[in-house]
Amino acid sequence: MKTVKEKIKNNNGATVIMALGYLLLCITIGGIILSAGSAAIGQTRHLKDEEQDYMTVYSAAELIRGEMAGTFFTEEYVTITHDQPCDVFEASPQRSLTPPTNALAEKLAPLFDDPAAEETFLIQAPDLGLEDVTVQVSMSAERMLKFVLTRSGEIPYALTLTMPADVESRTETDTSVHEFQSPPGSGEYDLCTRILVRRITTVTFDTSAITKGEN
Repeated sequence: MKTVKEKIKNNNGATVIMALGYLLLCITIGGIILSAGSAAIGQTRHLKDEEQDYMTVYSAAELIRGEMAGTFFTEEYVTITHDQPCDVFEASPQRSLTPPTNALAEKLAPLFDDPAAEETFLIQAPDLGLEDVTVQVSMSAERMLKFVLTRSGEIPYALTLTMPADVESRTETDTSVHEFQSPPGSGEYDLCTRILVRRITTVTFDTSAITKGEN
């Protein structure tokens, strides 16, 4: 039989082993908790940065939407024809574009000439607390505007603002009769009919939608 002294020694050894095992378990659990905490902190920071980028880009989109709301462009095409050759020479067709009076209009006017064109510009509003936002705008053949707004950084953030156009057209016709010498210098006169057709198109941007990403 083991003596009391031997039993005490055996128990002490088991106690030390149990203590070491418990300590190892605590260290492992603590490491897991620290890792989870670090990941949570990183995720929280990422979400905060993403939210800040979202608010910056969204505010820039709202600036554009507010600038464009209710504005309109007027396109005018003029075609002149005669029922017979006259001594009146006029260029035809003629086209003119009247943009709205705002700072954004000059960026959009070239898009009316070439539907495949794109314009890129920068929105800077430090007085409003906004960081720089890059804007790329294009226009479809149906006159729908698409603004892609991007906030650069470690994780670029983008929103798309689309503004479909409300297009209204009307046609005006003016017919007039002109007297001209035929042949020139002969002293004899003839009449020719001049027909002027003016097509006026008004493009208005009232509705809009903002979606996440570059659509």
